[in-house]
Amino acid sequence: MKKIFFLLLVAISLNTSAQVMYPYSFSSATQVYQNLVSPTDIAAGFSWDDSVFTVPLGFNFKWSTQGNTINSIQVNANGILYAPLDTVQIFGENLFTRAMMPYSADLCDKTFNTTQTGISAISYLTSGTAGSKICKIEYRNMGFYFDSAAVDSTNFQIWLYEGSNKIEYHYGPWAIQDFTFNFEGSGGPTINLAHHLTYDLVNLDVFLDTCTYVTGDNVTFSSIYSTTPISYTSGSIFFDGVPDNGQVFIFTPYSGVGIPAIDKHFPSVHIFSNAAENEIAVQANESLTGCIIRDVSGKIMYSSTDKNNRYTIPTTAYANGLYFVTVFAGELQKTVKVMKNN
Repeated sequence: MKKIFFLLLVAISLNTSAQVMYPYSFSSATQVYQNLVSPTDIAAGFSWDDSVFTVPLGFNFKWSTQGNTINSIQVNANGILYAPLDTVQIFGENLFTRAMMPYSADLCDKTFNTTQTGISAISYLTSGTAGSKICKIEYRNMGFYFDSAAVDSTNFQIWLYEGSNKIEYHYGPWAIQDFTFNFEGSGGPTINLAHHLTYDLVNLDVFLDTCTYVTGDNVTFSSIYSTTPISYTSGSIFFDGVPDNGQVFIFTPYSGVGIPAIDKHFPSVHIFSNAAENEIAVQANESLTGCIIRDVSGKIMYSSTDKNNRYTIPTTAYANGLYFVTVFAGELQKTVKVMKNN
């Protein structure tokens, strides 16, 4: 895409010492889309492109790495949000290593190509009582960089929930004549939670190492949890078209599971598939706080938040193939691949 990742590609290649996974369940709903009433407009008064704004949430939200909470979020005009704590600064630019992508595309003020009087709005509104507030961030009447006639537009919101740390993407009315042109050949935006990104300087590419992305179209959409690095420029994770007006995509943290901190001690754990007994066995030298098993599509096959140092999971009903077993120890977690062959 034109500029979204340009600085990332030329700046640095980032790696962590261990794979980081952030467990969210995915669901969807329909809800009448309503513009925010009397929000704070942070992009008012000028025609903008590739801008980044800071939104105060009004409460603490658990999203950043190392078990930290955040009280503000960076809002990229290209439909990408990230925590200040999840960035590295290179050559004066903050490069994100995790991101929420409700509508990652080359967006701009609708009149950016025709006038310097802005008509698109990026705004926010925090409402509710202490302990259960919601920060709503709205992209209203957004234009597309390649739409020089300033005809096409789109609307969407991101809702962040205090307490539950739930994330929702809300989609509103849109008017798009040429999907392929506006989305640079992909036919739609990227819609995902990018749990960890790295950058390949040699091949000038961006990889979503761990992410939950929404694929398909308005009828066939589904979420895929991937721990295999996916090239952002490959086009394999883009939505086909755009979500319907009133569509809501919901990402909910699993109950009892904290945000991992990879720099802390994790118990010694042995995970293996016992073909003779048709089971997956998890054995730790200390008490764990939960276990989740997913298949390669991201479907949850087993989930437990029981505190135990051993889990024995029957796999008779599991098809042969690869599974991802994630165990939790407080805020820490570890994922291991297990193959069933019987």
